[in-house]
Amino acid sequence: MSTTVTITASNGYNERFAPAGAKKAYLAQITGRDAKMTFRREFYPGGRLTADAATCPVLVERRNTDKKGRADDSYLVLWADGDGNVNQDSLDKADAMWIAAQLDAGRPLGECWDAAAGERLTAAQAKKQAETQTFDRAVAGCWALISDMDEKTAKKVLAALKAKLIPKPAAVETVAAATESTPSAPQEPSCLPSDALSGLDSPSSCT
Repeated sequence: MSTTVTITASNGYNERFAPAGAKKAYLAQITGRDAKMTFRREFYPGGRLTADAATCPVLVERRNTDKKGRADDSYLVLWADGDGNVNQDSLDKADAMWIAAQLDAGRPLGECWDAAAGERLTAAQAKKQAETQTFDRAVAGCWALISDMDEKTAKKVLAALKAKLIPKPAAVETVAAATESTPSAPQEPSCLPSDALSGLDSPSSCT
């Protein structure tokens, strides 16, 4: 059974008697960077989010305040595992800024943050990870189909798969037509004209 996670932000002071200059608590999804506000944000109403597998992955900024109205900002990545259970990774601001830059570049959150390891993913690392996951799924799918077969039948299936993977030899094209259409090279004369032989000691005779 999948689980959800609820995240909230709160003020540490009584809002009716807020200290002068007090910051306000909020909870927001970070969708990129902003030149003026640092992050581009989408705020959650009431400073509350209940995340399920469909919500994830998501990068969240949470601002709590203390009783003097001072801000305490934190950053989280919420992600779902293979069973649909929602988990959370705590990040520092530098990681959040890096992820925001990747989002601006068009990379999905799931491709720039390794949730299981809790660390950044470069484009090359994400590509390799995706290839590994695809390979593992393919192997698991094939095994699920052939595991109940007898050995002889399973080998036949694997041989058929191999035959599909190995490209067939390219068809050999005939060159006969090209050869027939190519003009023949001029032949050497079998002998020289008689006047060209004058002055030679031993002229060749033409046949």
